[in-house]
Amino acid sequence: MPTHLDEYKAAHEEITLFQREMHRTWVWAIMPAGVVYTWLASHPLPSGVLKSLWFIPAVILLICYKRYEAFNWRIEVLANYLLEIEEGAFGTAMNVELRGMAHYNREHSDPKKLVRHARWAWWGLIAASLVLSSWLFFSPPSQPTNDRPALPQTNTNNSLNISLQPATITPINDRSVSLQARSNNSAFKPPQPITNTPVK
Repeated sequence: MPTHLDEYKAAHEEITLFQREMHRTWVWAIMPAGVVYTWLASHPLPSGVLKSLWFIPAVILLICYKRYEAFNWRIEVLANYLLEIEEGAFGTAMNVELRGMAHYNREHSDPKKLVRHARWAWWGLIAASLVLSSWLFFSPPSQPTNDRPALPQTNTNNSLNISLQPATITPINDRSVSLQARSNNSAFKPPQPITNTPVK
């Protein structure tokens, strides 16, 4: 038979899981919306019903906001149940030093204030997405065109009249090189020393 301690642990783990999912909801809302805007801006859309695809990011943000509110509502229910368990275990006296984590969070923080700021951020994202989608719906971005004139292709080798011929290597005869070196050495005469002749 489960005890109040088991229920307390299970409720605390469930709250932690829901808080993690609430943080992931932000990522799941912002990243897909940015991807949709980028893809639609880089691909031409025909006029008509398909232009309403610009409102897909706003729909994604709205669905994620509802998911966020669902987790928040569930956390509030579990937090109130934790308060009741702590009051039954530690009492309701205000002079009790340790009355449980739920009471500590309620006294030293304002969860409603944090939720209120998060809601303002969600509403701001949804409003900005609606404004941007409406602007792109009525004035879609211009698509790049590939109407550039073709450049004339010239053959560089033919225009410069360059003939590529294989290089020829002339073999060197070691004997002729040595004979030429000897003839050069024999033809070389060292300078004669200068002698001072007396002047008569």
